[in-house]
Amino acid sequence: TIFERVALEAAPHLVTLVGEAGVGKSRVLRELESQLGARTVAPTFRTGRCLPYGSGIVFWALGEVLREECGIVDADSADEAWTKLREYALDLFGAKGAAVTEEAERKTALIARLIGLEVPADLVPTGEDPERLRESFFSALRAGIEAMAGRRPLVLAFEDIHWADDGMLDAIEHLAQWVRAPLMVICLARDE
Repeated sequence: TIFERVALEAAPHLVTLVGEAGVGKSRVLRELESQLGARTVAPTFRTGRCLPYGSGIVFWALGEVLREECGIVDADSADEAWTKLREYALDLFGAKGAAVTEEAERKTALIARLIGLEVPADLVPTGEDPERLRESFFSALRAGIEAMAGRRPLVLAFEDIHWADDGMLDAIEHLAQWVRAPLMVICLARDE
């Protein structure tokens, strides 16, 4: 299967499931999650949903994945959400020592801002060129996903990518092309 190849080669693979609304794409995804979860070494399986255009946060689906991974819930205050994400990221990046912790915090703050979480004011990047900021975000995102997949094979499922904007689609493509770890990216979309 594709997942076995992903795990064996420790390389990313992108699968797109396209079909009309109501045809059963989500059911297929749940069945895949169930089957992979029954394996001896089950992968980490995370799902995010793209919201309709105009919803405000470009990387909402990635935010859902990270919120689930870090245990962030809607009832958490901005400080609690930042603390959970920060602690998770410092552990994920193996941050030990002031310089490494500072770099991990900077990457985490960049990701947090772009998925809609508030960060401490001293970690907000200022005066950066938007293209450079985007490249830094993709680099930080790739590093985080590689670290997650390095712990255990990772399946990221993004539902409703027909609603995703170019930024989200670019992030998915970036992960599928550049991650060097066992990552399977599954995209569900309507055929419109």
